[in-house]
Amino acid sequence: MRKNPGFRRVMFVFLKIFATVAALSLCSTWAVAQTGCITGLVIDENGHPREHIKVEAQKMGMSWTHHETWTEANGRFQIRDLPPSEHAIVTGEAEGPYPNYANSFFYGTTELRVSVGASDACEDVVVHIGPATARLNLWVLDAVTKQPIKVPVVHLTRPKAGGLFRPSPGGEVTVPSMTELQMQLDAVGYLRSASMKLSPFQPGEVRDLSVELQPAQRACIAGYVTDEDGVPVAGARVRPQITNRGSFNEDHSVLTDAKGRFQVDDLEAGPYRVHAAKKSEGYLGTQNGVEVNLSSSWPCIEVALKIGLKAARVRFLVVDAKTGKEIASIRTGFSGQGDADYFSLVERLPEGKVSLVQPLRRLAVEIYADGYEQGRTVSIDPLAPGETKDIAVELQPLP
Repeated sequence: MRKNPGFRRVMFVFLKIFATVAALSLCSTWAVAQTGCITGLVIDENGHPREHIKVEAQKMGMSWTHHETWTEANGRFQIRDLPPSEHAIVTGEAEGPYPNYANSFFYGTTELRVSVGASDACEDVVVHIGPATARLNLWVLDAVTKQPIKVPVVHLTRPKAGGLFRPSPGGEVTVPSMTELQMQLDAVGYLRSASMKLSPFQPGEVRDLSVELQPAQRACIAGYVTDEDGVPVAGARVRPQITNRGSFNEDHSVLTDAKGRFQVDDLEAGPYRVHAAKKSEGYLGTQNGVEVNLSSSWPCIEVALKIGLKAARVRFLVVDAKTGKEIASIRTGFSGQGDADYFSLVERLPEGKVSLVQPLRRLAVEIYADGYEQGRTVSIDPLAPGETKDIAVELQPLP
C-alpha cells in the first residue's frame, strides 16, 4: 500500500521523538554509571548501632578526595556519587569516646577498604567503631625548675600497630583502651624521655601521670651559602630542623649577611638537616640538604650550603572540557623521579596556576579541581634553569 506524504511526515516526527527520548535515556544511564555508592552500618564494641557518627570515604593518592556523611538513629549511612576507586572508610566523632582518627590506631583494626565500581548498586559494609577510648591526664615538668613544659609531644605506640604523635598543650591525651601502650615524651629544648609502658586502660577510664624531662644541652651551626658558581648569596634563608622529632620544630631560620654568612645559636644537641633557599629570586633551595649531628662538646659546627640552580617555571591553562572556559582555581600534585629534596622540589604560587620547580629533573604533575573528575597526570621532561613550560589540559566536569 502506498503511503501518502502526510503519513510519512507523521511517522518521521514520531521516529525522531522516539530516537531523542532513547538517546536521552541512554545518556542518563551513562551519567549515573560514572559513580558508585557505599551503604553500611556502624556498631560499637557491644554490637549496638551508633547514631551521629561521621563516616568518611577517602580516595587515596595524589588526587586525594573524601566524601562524608553521618549515621542515622539506626546506625545506617549512605555515601553516593563516589568515583570508581578503592576507598578507605574512616569513622569517628569530633567529641566523644570514638574520636575521629584512623581506625588502625584507636580501634586496633586496619582501615576498612572498599572497592567502588561505576554502578547503581551500593557496596554494603559493617563498621566496628569500638572500644571506647580512655583519657590520660598528663603533667610534663622541667626536671630542674619543676615548672610545666609548654606543648610536650606525646609519642604513643601499640604492639604491632601504628603510632600516634601529637602535641598536648592541655595535658589531656585521648588513648585507646583494652590494649598495651608504649609512650615517650619530648619537647623542644629537652631530651626525650625513656620509653614507658602503660598498662591497658578500661573504656572511659581517667588516669593521672606526671613525668619530668631533662633540659637538652646547647650548640650552634654556622657557615655560608653560595650559588652554583660559588658566589656568596646574601639574604638567603637558612633553616636547621632537628630530624628526630618529625614536624615538631621551633623556627630557628636566619638570613645570610652580605657575605653569605650565617650563624644559628642556642640549638639543642641532636641530629639536624640544614636547608637554604631564596625563593624571591627563584632559588628553591639546596639540591641536597646537609646533615649534621650537633654535640655540646663542640661549640659550633661549620657547614657549606649550595643554594642550587635557579628554578624552572611551569604555567597551567586548565579549562572546562564542555564550556572551554578557564577554571578559576586548580590544585597540583608533583612527584619526581630519583632522590628528591623535599623542601626544594616545587613551590606553588597562588591559585595553583604557576609553580616553580626544580630544574634538570623529570617530573609528573597531577592536575585537579573541585567539581571535576579525578585529575589528569602530565609528564614533564627535565627543564633548564629559568626555563618556562606551558601546560594546557581539559578537565571533565562531574555529572
